[in-house]
Amino acid sequence: MNIRPIRKSLLIHSITLKTVDEPNIYGEKTFTESTVNHVRVEPVKNKILVGSMDENDISKALLFWDRINSDSAEFKTLDKVIFKGDEYTIRKINIYFGQMDLIHHLEMELV
Repeated sequence: MNIRPIRKSLLIHSITLKTVDEPNIYGEKTFTESTVNHVRVEPVKNKILVGSMDENDISKALLFWDRINSDSAEFKTLDKVIFKGDEYTIRKINIYFGQMDLIHHLEMELV
């Protein structure tokens, strides 16, 4: 069974990904910014708790990235995502596989 990629017509958003780099000489976090096209960001209608019951851990949006149709990107937890002027943090990355253990798409919980 061949699983088709998420259609580009559904991947209508672009984000700015701020990847966490090594701390600078002063110990401050530094980031590298890149644009990732052909993704989808959906607000969370039901609250998704990640870890503790802290209000900061309630997911505010889901980010969908497709292996075939989205721009190439490497996501890590604690990276930052800027979408429509709002900055989010990636708290959890859910990996979904297709055939032969190839990644089909990622769904990331944003807080």
